[in-house]
Amino acid sequence: MHIFRVRVPLYDELFKLKLEPGKWYLAETQNATPFLQGQPSAIESRYQPAEIQPLRWEEMGFRTVPRYDPDEKIWVIRAGGYGDLFYLLPVLRAIGQRLRNPKEQLTLQTAMSPFPTTVPFKFYRFPSSLDEIDKEAAILNMEDIPGELEFDEAGSTTIRYARRAGLRAEDIDFDDLFPSDLERIGEELWQKFHGGRRPRVFLALTASAATRSFPFALQVALALHQRAALFAATSFQHALPFPYGGNLKVEEWMGLVAAADGIIGVDTAPTHLAILLHKPTLAIFGAIPSSLRVPEFAVKSKFLKVIDVDRAGICPCKLNKAFCPVTSQPLCFALAAKTQKILEAAVEFITTLY
Repeated sequence: MHIFRVRVPLYDELFKLKLEPGKWYLAETQNATPFLQGQPSAIESRYQPAEIQPLRWEEMGFRTVPRYDPDEKIWVIRAGGYGDLFYLLPVLRAIGQRLRNPKEQLTLQTAMSPFPTTVPFKFYRFPSSLDEIDKEAAILNMEDIPGELEFDEAGSTTIRYARRAGLRAEDIDFDDLFPSDLERIGEELWQKFHGGRRPRVFLALTASAATRSFPFALQVALALHQRAALFAATSFQHALPFPYGGNLKVEEWMGLVAAADGIIGVDTAPTHLAILLHKPTLAIFGAIPSSLRVPEFAVKSKFLKVIDVDRAGICPCKLNKAFCPVTSQPLCFALAAKTQKILEAAVEFITTLY
């Protein structure tokens, strides 16, 4: 984790945050560190001029080792996407079970909007100024650790989170993380979009990073729309014969996944939600291999089929970036190379849902 401060007043449209000169604000290390030597970081590009430095929690008066006393406060920071947060939920629950009142004592600071879950905790927005964080709480920073994704045996996302929190694999329970009401929300939307047509297939073939996105998502959707009732969680530029787009509320797209018959997706939130709900899932992994994402309980399960990019040669790059470092284009070279296999696997997957 890094902190930065600006020299003149600024307003961040993305986070709806007014930046005041002299105050230190939180920043993810990946945004505070230049991708290429000599280039400005994402923070420096967005907030010119900006001063950036690594955050040393203890030097700033914070405690980073939780005691897990019943009356302790725990402050967890994870500014990633919804998929990261879904895999963090079992760890939050295990922490909360050690507290007297987790709804008040356990805080998750995240850039994502609050989402439905059965796990009790408080949401707090990311980013914030450093002085907004409760100094009475022990800090658990769940930011990606540089170099951790280079080690294929590091374990799934949840196991890595648990390790950082001082928990064991046996402390983690993946059951009933989400309210049953999600399926009702999704049922109403599927009926609105497709009536009683089945199977219902949720497509999530693009992610926030090009190196985890399938370049030919539209072609797959068009090839499948005659065979199934589709919803594609992607914004396309042209009118299409099935519903699509990313303008749904978080509980709506989560509901669509919960009420779907199957999910075809890349390394992105709907895919990970489907895995945690034990939904039939075809999961396609690009830069980051499935061994570093999928929970161990699901690896050999019957409901999950995984496609990983080839491990030989220069791919995968293991970079969660907005462009492919090989082609410098906003698409994944390694995933594009598997287009035919992915299309065939998608058609075969749908036939198993009938």
